[in-house]
Amino acid sequence: MENEILILVVDDDETLRNTLGDMLARKYKVLRAGSGYEAIEVIKKNPVDIVLSDVRMPQGSGVDLLNWIHSVNPDYPVVVFVSGHTDIKEEAAIQAGAHSVIAKPFKSKALFEVIEKIIQTQVLPYRASQKKPA
Repeated sequence: MENEILILVVDDDETLRNTLGDMLARKYKVLRAGSGYEAIEVIKKNPVDIVLSDVRMPQGSGVDLLNWIHSVNPDYPVVVFVSGHTDIKEEAAIQAGAHSVIAKPFKSKALFEVIEKIIQTQVLPYRASQKKPA
């Protein structure tokens, strides 16, 4: 099941985006985008399960992306902000609809734990609710 999960990594820092994407690709399918607006186009074309997004980016911030996602479907996909401590307060991100905020620099173990929790509590139940009866 893990290799069926599709994660979108959104960050304007190409090195960070690729490093994080490569780390996640060992366990999940991964797509990458360099801005919030680019991420929107990726989401429109792909069944993304989880979005990991930086907060501050030119051409569409993580907050812009979160607002668009929740205007289209407030229940899905789940957004986790990966940010510096001062980019956004965790409470504000959660109120806006983010699942959680992970501060940079982060430990990969902590990130994988958050992702696994999201998969078990939100992605899999969402997928089950979307299946059509035969």
